[in-house]
Amino acid sequence: MPRKSHYATAKAALRTFTKSVAIEVGKYGIRCNCIVPGRIDTQLYRDWIARLAAERGMDAGAVGAAELERLPLETLSTPDDIAALALFLASDESRTITGQSINCDSGAVMPG
Repeated sequence: MPRKSHYATAKAALRTFTKSVAIEVGKYGIRCNCIVPGRIDTQLYRDWIARLAAERGMDAGAVGAAELERLPLETLSTPDDIAALALFLASDESRTITGQSINCDSGAVMPG
C-alpha cells in the first residue's frame, strides 16, 4: 500500500489538473471541479475501523466513536452526500463555480 504522502501528492496533482482543465475549457462554457471525499460511511470504512480496533485490542464501536470525535461535524459523509454534491456541481445552480476542489469530509481537512 502506498504511503500517505503518495495520496497527498496524487490529490495535489488532481487539484492542479482540475484548475488547468477549468482554464482551458472555460471559454467553451464548460466547468471543471473536483470533489475531494473524506471518510465515507461504506463497508470499506467499517472494515478499516474493525481492523484498527483489532490492532489496538479495542471495541470497534469505541474506535469508530473516537474517529467521529475528530471530525468537526462528528459525522461521516455518505455516498448520498457525495452524489448530492456532484448533482449540485452538474446543475445550473453552480454555473459560476469552476476550477475548485471541494472537500466533502465533515470538516476533517479545512485548508487555511
